[in-house]
Amino acid sequence: MYQRTRKCRLGRCIHVVAACVLLLTAGGAYSQTKDDAPPVPLSPDLDAQRNASLGRRMTEIIDLFNGNMSGFRESMFSPGLLEIMSLDDLRVKLDNIYKKTGGFILLGTRPVDEYTMVAWVRPAGGEASNQNFDLTVTIEKTLPYAIDDLAFELSQRPDLSRYTSWDVVDAELEKYPASASLGAWEVLPGGRLKVVHRYRADERRSVATASSLWIVAEIVDLIRKGDLSWDGTLRIRSDLKSLPTSTNLYDLPSGYELPLVDAVRAMNREVDSTAFDHLVNLLGRNALTHKMAAAFGGDQDDLDQLDPFLTTKELFRLKCGMTSDPADYYAKLSPAERRKALRDVVPEHRVFSEFFHSWSHPIHMEEIGWFGNADGLGASMAELWNVRTDPGMEPLDDVMQIADRFPVDRQAWQRAWFTVGAEPGAIAGVWALQRSDGRVFILSVIFNNPKKDIHEALGTETVFAARDLLKKLK
Repeated sequence: MYQRTRKCRLGRCIHVVAACVLLLTAGGAYSQTKDDAPPVPLSPDLDAQRNASLGRRMTEIIDLFNGNMSGFRESMFSPGLLEIMSLDDLRVKLDNIYKKTGGFILLGTRPVDEYTMVAWVRPAGGEASNQNFDLTVTIEKTLPYAIDDLAFELSQRPDLSRYTSWDVVDAELEKYPASASLGAWEVLPGGRLKVVHRYRADERRSVATASSLWIVAEIVDLIRKGDLSWDGTLRIRSDLKSLPTSTNLYDLPSGYELPLVDAVRAMNREVDSTAFDHLVNLLGRNALTHKMAAAFGGDQDDLDQLDPFLTTKELFRLKCGMTSDPADYYAKLSPAERRKALRDVVPEHRVFSEFFHSWSHPIHMEEIGWFGNADGLGASMAELWNVRTDPGMEPLDDVMQIADRFPVDRQAWQRAWFTVGAEPGAIAGVWALQRSDGRVFILSVIFNNPKKDIHEALGTETVFAARDLLKKLK
């Protein structure tokens, strides 16, 4: 896709960049939990080192654009790049960009190849804060994988003119190198769902941490019964901390009393894994397994794969260790054996940051994780939407609101809810969208590929097209 020569296009884009926001990598630079620190650092293979270096370089550049200059150093950049723009010039330009924009918002990332990654970003302020931009980082092909090229350019909005019907959407979904599902419904007055369109929406897929939707649903059920309250608190426990995320719940001290509503908001809007795991502990595996199964349906073999409901830390322990042995072992177990393994065996496995950084291939994606279908995600989102105006449900609208890093046309949609989840090989998302005329639609999409990772760019145009069709629906 990209045929590139080394050109530091940061300089000539400085006036454009000054009014734009740079998006930070959604995953960020994760480190391992303190409880799971390995005694000896590991050395992944060269492919893993390169993949980890590309993500790390993107994170470093985004930090610089967001005003964190403490990590700015000459070794970040290749000699060839510094021939085009001196280190002092780079520092001055980056500093000026931050002063004029106040930082950037991340919309998404995708690798172009083994050495190039693109981040979609939007200025946090300034006259171009309603425009999206592409930040492209290319690293050297040999160690130390320094930054060899930088580019910052206005993103081109996808051309949706050819998506004149749902048949065109289906035809595009058929082309993807992944199994895709899509469902679209209108929420009628009284809460009944009317099918707008379905594409393989009943097929079982990995939904990754979009399973947090069922955590929210269980919490809402308990609040409506009087067994929980939005005003309640969660006590932070070190053994329930997962991996650090942008919301920093991981950094809260043990014993800290976190308001329940803050934990739910962090889990849904910021995909915070520590919040996810604390809420799983609060609600219990059985309740969440039943909630997920009720939304999914399916035969007994399918339902066995849902049991038990995992925490994110357990998933990382199974899939981000030194070898795939833990996942290989766990995938063959019955539900009862899995529960015993989660209690007696899995806690002994460690999560290694080197392998989390380089986790780029699906690992038993079809056997280990959280599962559902587009129908189930859509129905669960609709149920939440239908109770949003009930007494005591006022916080629900806030915790389900789409985060800023996920763009939506605010002129077309006066209210937008969103839940998303991803791991290598799986991406799932579900929206509740209220049009400016008051009509409400549910849209759910899932992409799965058990053989290779799915880049965030996959399906983006199709999702835009589906939302555009709903926007125009008479």
